Amino acid sequence: MAGVAAPEMRLADTLVAWIVMAGGVMIGNLLSFKVPLLDSLVGMLAVIAVVAVVGLVKRLLPKMPMVLVLSLVATVAGIPGLLPFSDALIAVTAKLNFLAFTTPVLALAGFSVAKDLPMFRLLGWRIVVVSLTATAGTFLGATLIAEFFH
Repeated sequence: MAGVAAPEMRLADTLVAWIVMAGGVMIGNLLSFKVPLLDSLVGMLAVIAVVAVVGLVKRLLPKMPMVLVLSLVATVAGIPGLLPFSDALIAVTAKLNFLAFTTPVLALAGFSVAKDLPMFRLLGWRIVVVSLTATAGTFLGATLIAEFFH
């Protein structure tokens, strides 16, 4: 439904989500990329600190889209030498492999979709065609860009 805001998550639920994500990323980083748990923990604590700052900014500026706030904060924090802690932040998060984030993120996305399954049923079969077309277009577009710059 357009115009309906999502309910605000309680702090306890937010902390549980952060812990689950951090645990999943750390396990994926250890098993797939052989990064020690302590190195992954330090990197995840840095990521969670950035996310906490984004949450605070979002509370202060509720009309700002969360993705925009996250992009701005992460970009500014990640510019080498701009802030006193930027270089250290880059160093600790460099030990986290991007692919280690995919499994927990996709799992949580699956839970989110499952929650909205009755709404998806109302949309009918056309949404499947639209989803597959959008996914195929994104994949083909990314492939063309990758081939062009390769």
